[in-house]
Amino acid sequence: MSLCGSTVGSVLQHIVANNGRTFPPILRSAIINSPYLPSQYRYDDAIPEGLYTQVAELAECAGRESFACLRKVDTLALAAVNAKIALEGFFGTYTWVPVADGQYFRRSVVKSLQEGKTNGVPLVTFTNGNEGLVFANPSTTYTAAEYAQQMFPKMSAEQAASVEATYAYLLSKWAQASAIMGDSMFTCPGIWAFQSFANGKKPFKGLFNAIPGVHLQDLGYYFDGLLIPQLPHIFKADKFQTTFAQSLLSFALSLDSNSKINADTTVLPSWPQFIAKGLSSKEMLFGQTVEGRADIRVVDVNTALIERCR
Repeated sequence: MSLCGSTVGSVLQHIVANNGRTFPPILRSAIINSPYLPSQYRYDDAIPEGLYTQVAELAECAGRESFACLRKVDTLALAAVNAKIALEGFFGTYTWVPVADGQYFRRSVVKSLQEGKTNGVPLVTFTNGNEGLVFANPSTTYTAAEYAQQMFPKMSAEQAASVEATYAYLLSKWAQASAIMGDSMFTCPGIWAFQSFANGKKPFKGLFNAIPGVHLQDLGYYFDGLLIPQLPHIFKADKFQTTFAQSLLSFALSLDSNSKINADTTVLPSWPQFIAKGLSSKEMLFGQTVEGRADIRVVDVNTALIERCR
């Protein structure tokens, strides 16, 4: 099975499931578009425990038998509790995310990737050029350090100061917030996956940057005709859409994005695999020029990005 999804930390979760030793294997390959990876805590950490306590209290189930009580609560009442807590969460983030249970998910995805504990399947991952833009509040008043600490409550003051210095080159607080969100939740998880997979596991990295390159914009290119409100119409010049979609389908069928299903509908150049060593890693850019032409070519992965993701 080839598992594919957009905004999917779930694909990363399955890649590291069972300490990277899922047997029998359930995945033949993985295609991840905008890999979403928020903070992942152990199930008994203070943060998920605090959320559980809040649910129990709002559902009037606080006490020693809270779980048994919650199982009896009306679904609509639980939905109202869920909505209240989710709406009170930090802007642009999701309150309810997976935890490490010590069994299926032995540790956080980040730690598993760092240790190479992965179910080694061929991997292709895309990120969009401006992933964080739609998740950051344009009216934010937080400094970069304050914003990072809101996203990551366990971040130390020293780490927050480092974030402040790293994103100081961006002049507005919204731009800083957008970049921090995009890097930490989407782009860096993709880099970490590639670095973990680069030793013989056949990873391909892609960058979708048709103007404006925001989160979810790529969906309309996988599924021709899908229109997403407030996003530009599908850009089809120079076989852009068919080349982009075919690269993923080719990977799912042959485990190689260079395999062309229909050579007449693609202009994809040779796509090199991602190399983790050094700062010369390559990716395939699916971009658009200001003149409205397709810009599909192999480029160096941004070295500043690799440094930020360390």
